[in-house]
Amino acid sequence: MSNLNLITMASTSETGNVKNIAAFKELLSICVDLGAGYQPKKAILQISYLNGVISNTNNAMMAWADLKGKYQKNVDDCEIVFNELKLLAPQVIGALKSSDATEEVVETAMGWYRRFLPKPKPKKKKGETSTDGKKPRSISTSHQSRVKLIETFTGLVTAVSKEPSYDPNEPFLKIMALRTFQIKMQTVHDAVMTSLVAERGSRAIRDKNLYEEKTGLVAVGNAVKVYIQSAFAKNTQNHKRVDTVKFTNFKTVNT
Repeated sequence: MSNLNLITMASTSETGNVKNIAAFKELLSICVDLGAGYQPKKAILQISYLNGVISNTNNAMMAWADLKGKYQKNVDDCEIVFNELKLLAPQVIGALKSSDATEEVVETAMGWYRRFLPKPKPKKKKGETSTDGKKPRSISTSHQSRVKLIETFTGLVTAVSKEPSYDPNEPFLKIMALRTFQIKMQTVHDAVMTSLVAERGSRAIRDKNLYEEKTGLVAVGNAVKVYIQSAFAKNTQNHKRVDTVKFTNFKTVNT
């Protein structure tokens, strides 16, 4: 599945979450407006429980949104650092070539540098399809993942650090600066991964509040609708009011 499809699905789901919460608030307002006419026996349908459901869900949504924002900031910071690598790596090679390094040393460093470069996509024959009948997708074999980039840059720095004549005047090209940048890459990558774990955990709590079977916001909301429509005849205004309130169950959470 393409990244675009994943983004579209996520966007649709997040919009649906907000709509479900809005629908529950509308339904809760109807229940309150019914006054003495709303008198379910089940505790899970009573106003006090409904207030708890919406409060817990709102809190879970806000906690998740906060962690998602932190995760996205870490991703943005990480991209800035790794984009610097695209400019820095060729400058390191240039500085090494400008030193008195032997061809063997330069070639060793170049071996690491080439790993940064994307390999050409394989040519496809006209009309060629894969075994499942779909047109094959070109897969880049370049080391684009952050972990691979860190490993490759570490190898490059190690290679040039063994050359005694590598001592450029530019501060950012000196070995100490390169090692500092290497640590910076690892730090921003670790920050992304740590915040991703936190965001996923918070999202699971949010989804449980929204979609847990029987006790989630959507399940409770639908149960409230069933109760009201059983308490009021189909042709009454109160029956029709709740009929317009719609919930969408995007996830099923198993306990």
